[in-house]
Amino acid sequence: MLEAGARRREIDEVASELFRANGYAGTSVRDIAKALDIQGASLYAHVASKEDVLFSIVDRAATDFEVAAA
Repeated sequence: MLEAGARRREIDEVASELFRANGYAGTSVRDIAKALDIQGASLYAHVASKEDVLFSIVDRAATDFEVAAA
């Protein structure tokens, strides 16, 4: 079983790939869950919403950028 932080990072990585391939609007929570091989409702144990996942991805990218720029 994955630790909570590792699972969240996996969710973000999978969602990022799907957003890149299908666009944000073209990707559903069910799509993300299916790619992770979990039930859609189970995904909500880890995230509040699709928007929450997008915010996490953008926040991590901004943090990585700030660290690299420093």
